[in-house]
Amino acid sequence: MFCSNCGEKIEDSSSFCKNCGAKITNNDKTERVQLKCKECGGVMTADSSNKTLHCPYCGSDEVIVYGDAVEVERIKNDTYKEMEYKKWERADEKERKKEKEKADEAYRKSGFGIVAIIGAIVSALFLIGSYSINRWGNVVVTAIQLLLFVASVFIRKDIIKCSNRGIPALLTTIGLLLIIPFLILSK
Repeated sequence: MFCSNCGEKIEDSSSFCKNCGAKITNNDKTERVQLKCKECGGVMTADSSNKTLHCPYCGSDEVIVYGDAVEVERIKNDTYKEMEYKKWERADEKERKKEKEKADEAYRKSGFGIVAIIGAIVSALFLIGSYSINRWGNVVVTAIQLLLFVASVFIRKDIIKCSNRGIPALLTTIGLLLIIPFLILSK
């Protein structure tokens, strides 16, 4: 491996560069390739993940040719990394699923789901009644209530996507509070 500060070759077990004294980090511990430039003779250094080297002195590029063993090892490492990422993604998905199930259970226990469904049914009935007797203030309030209750149920059932699981309870609460203007307008 090579020092990222000065480019000096260092031992794998080193904590500091013997040339410049820079602390060796995990970034320095990647495998490095060092070749002489065919054009100017300068030293080119790059990560082993690069397929080409660029000479900082004359600007020429050179393709790095690895043996079969190096290519096999590179493929193994890439495959391992992909498998690890997939494992992390599955673990994250499991965690999200658990959180959703937990939120759904809390919502069921709170009773907001049942209140939202009953509220939607009652609002629909009052909407029809208010419309038939031409009470337009009540029609508007009841239509808003109905939309809030239905949206609450649809969000909880994932028909409408929403990342915040507290929104359905909030919509149901607002729908219930709209009973007050409905009663005032009914007088």
